[in-house]
Amino acid sequence: MLGAAAAAGAGPLTTIVAVGDGGWGVIAPCGRCRQVLLDLHPDCFVIVPTQGGPEYKPIRELLPYAYRHPDAEPARFVRFNGRYHDAIAAGLKTATVRYRDPIAVGPALFMFEDDGGYRRMRGIIDQVESRRFDALTMEDAGAENIASVDGLRDGLRGHYPGITDDALMDVVRFHLACETEAEPQLQKLVQGSAGERHNRPNPGRDPGKVSRGPRSD
Repeated sequence: MLGAAAAAGAGPLTTIVAVGDGGWGVIAPCGRCRQVLLDLHPDCFVIVPTQGGPEYKPIRELLPYAYRHPDAEPARFVRFNGRYHDAIAAGLKTATVRYRDPIAVGPALFMFEDDGGYRRMRGIIDQVESRRFDALTMEDAGAENIASVDGLRDGLRGHYPGITDDALMDVVRFHLACETEAEPQLQKLVQGSAGERHNRPNPGRDPGKVSRGPRSD
């Protein structure tokens, strides 16, 4: 599936899952596929099996201490909850604070996830600054279109339960590069959701429900 996606010029991939036939259910990608995903689609999420059922995981967490191809220049994207679309379009929200969610400076596709599918905008990541959770500032809150630092911290605690005061956060500043481009409902998930089938024996497992991934705002 990765080879077919590359041949078709698809990308960046947003989410991918491997499913075995014969009722095997969701299976984890092999090491080679993980490296290819990290090189070409570093912001992709992978649905993997866990004891609690399938979960979303960033590809970088599936390949720690990975080799990074020095010549790879993959297209990058940033996930946002759909409720932030209008504020970003109006220039009211010009920052996002993330935890363990690396974002690179440069051009990026802003992906807004709604129940009906995806919307997108072209943007530019201007700056990424790291600071402790308890060192976030009123300027950071204002760029997030939030009225107070306490409000910003409360919102982050909701996104990252158990976060501590010494947690290192990334404050990401950005601006829009062009007009919004709307996408039809679930149209290839912005060329990004791919299924991969593998022939495996059937252990009688049910893929079950998928747990939601981390923050997208």
